[in-house]
Amino acid sequence: MSLIESLTLVLTGGWEILKVVAELWWIWIPILLTLVFINLWEEYVIERYIINNWEWVTLEVALQPEVEKSQRAMEQVITAMHGAFSSIDLWQHWWDGEIPEHFGLEIVSRGGDVHFIIHTLRDNLDLVKSAVYSQFPDVEIFEIEDYSKEYTHEDLERTYDLWGTDFTLAKQESYPIRTYPEFSEKEAPGVEVDPLGQITEGMASLGPGEELWLQIPIRPSDDSWTKKGQEEIDSILGSTDTDEQGNTSAVQRLTPGQTEQIKGIERKIAKVGFQCKLRLVYLAEIDKMNKSHISPIAGGIDQFGDNTLNGFKPDSATKTSVDLWRKQNVIRRFRKHIMLNNYQKRKLNNNTFHLNAEELATIFHFPGEHVTTTALHRVQSKKTSPPSSLPGMEE
Repeated sequence: MSLIESLTLVLTGGWEILKVVAELWWIWIPILLTLVFINLWEEYVIERYIINNWEWVTLEVALQPEVEKSQRAMEQVITAMHGAFSSIDLWQHWWDGEIPEHFGLEIVSRGGDVHFIIHTLRDNLDLVKSAVYSQFPDVEIFEIEDYSKEYTHEDLERTYDLWGTDFTLAKQESYPIRTYPEFSEKEAPGVEVDPLGQITEGMASLGPGEELWLQIPIRPSDDSWTKKGQEEIDSILGSTDTDEQGNTSAVQRLTPGQTEQIKGIERKIAKVGFQCKLRLVYLAEIDKMNKSHISPIAGGIDQFGDNTLNGFKPDSATKTSVDLWRKQNVIRRFRKHIMLNNYQKRKLNNNTFHLNAEELATIFHFPGEHVTTTALHRVQSKKTSPPSSLPGMEE
């Protein structure tokens, strides 16, 4: 068959398919409209519920000069925050618009000054404060204005510009990222190694008119997510079954890497979990935009990766730097507005994943005294005045 005959056959077949689809419009158009309606209804009732029932509070934690305990203690704080978990039935969600409550764990640099922020609902304010003070009794917690609301959509690409991305996991969520016990055991046995050092140092290098925000929205989960972990363990064990290996057990046939994977999955699913996002945003006045400041933070995030287990990678569907041969400016501008909106609302939308309390404490914790970045806000004496560099704290 010649090339022309082949193309003719393909085009004819395609035309026949289109004719069938057109003739069945009375089936697929109602289905499409129903799906659109369901999506719009869900967004409407959720937005209504949030407006009527949620009041957000932004807290800054000012650190003590010396932190003797950090990552392990922060794991206990985050575990306590899991107490905000509540189950929601289908009626509550689809009619009332109710969704589970969540938090925002944020590390923020404003002109080189580094702040640790917890964004929570007012209903959970006492829970957060008691959890933090129980492990870090010498810190100070201040209620501040939401710093992200200083940036409006109207001023985007007029007075300031924005780069941002969400991150996804490199592998299935049952595999853990590299956590704080592994940093200490592998790099400096007996010494606590803080992976936040590179991130806070990078944030401290910003100048006036620049800001860098690292955000982890988290929502407490039930244990249903752990089922995938057990299924993955069974899959790894099943992959070792071969006829040639006789009566040896599946465990005996595991490679060192597979053994490490099973141990990592078992360790992850043994602890309370949270539905999460990881979001990075860099903003600057247009004439001060310097994207080289992003690289140290991205490198810091890479530290949490392990080739055998898991790690983070940028989500190409959210990254604001779009390289397309046409319409790239329109798409880039649209993604910037979406990124700002998602950050300000601490949204947990598409491509969420589960991390347990140990993993979250590795990424978000109060650096100890061995992290010497001078830009970290620390308490000089008990009951000091709130730091004045964040909005809403002025006398």
